[in-house]
Amino acid sequence: MQENSNVLQPPFIVGVSARLPKILLTVIALLHGGLLLFLTVNTAPGFYNAPDEAANAMFARGLKEDGQIILPQTRGDLPRSVTPRGVSKGAQGLIPVGVVSVPLILGSLAKVVGFKGVPFVIALLSSLGILAWYHFLRPLFGSKLATLGAQILALHPFVLYWGARPFMPNALFIALTLISLFFLSRVLWPKSSRHERNDATIVFEKPFPLEPKFRRRASSSLFGLCLGL
Repeated sequence: MQENSNVLQPPFIVGVSARLPKILLTVIALLHGGLLLFLTVNTAPGFYNAPDEAANAMFARGLKEDGQIILPQTRGDLPRSVTPRGVSKGAQGLIPVGVVSVPLILGSLAKVVGFKGVPFVIALLSSLGILAWYHFLRPLFGSKLATLGAQILALHPFVLYWGARPFMPNALFIALTLISLFFLSRVLWPKSSRHERNDATIVFEKPFPLEPKFRRRASSSLFGLCLGL
C-alpha cells in the first residue's frame, strides 16, 4: 500500500514547532511598531503633550534645517526668566537644557531621514527593543517566559505612550537600553548548541572559546555604543 505523500512527517512538524516562538515574536514586534506609528500619525502635526517634547522637537528641527542647536530669540523684550521648560536664554539665543543629547540625536536623525521620518526610526528601535528583550531573557528563563516578557513589554501602557511621543527621551532611552542588553548577553553568554538546545536545561558557556574574536569585539563595541547613547 502506497503511503500518502500529503501526511506531515515528524521532522517537518518538529521544525515548524521550533520556529513558532520566533514567528510569534516577530509578529509581536511588528504589531508593536505598527501601533506606535498609528498613534503617532494620527496625532495632529505640531501637537505636543509636554514642554520638554515641544522643546526637543523645536531644537531638533533647527539642527536639521540650519545645523545650529542654538535658536534665535523670537521675543527679545521678555526677561531672561520667562522661558518654557526645557529652554534657557543665553547670550547667543535659546539653548536646550535637560536631556540635551535628545535634540542632538533626533536632529541628526532628521538630517538623514527627514523630520517626519523620526517617528519611523523610533518605532523601528522600539520594535528592535522587543526582540532584544526576548533574546536577553531567553538564556535566563527559556523561550516561553521570554516570549511572555516580550508580550508584556510590547503591550505595556507606558511603553506604548512613550513610543507614540517620539520627541520625548523615554522611548529612545528604553529601546537603546534593551538593545545594549542584547549585545551584553552576546558578550556574557552565546547561544547554546543548536543540536542540544533544551529550554528545560539552560547551560551557560563562556563565549571566548566558541565565538570568533571579531564577533566578540563587535558585540562589546555595540554594547558600549548603545549603552552610551
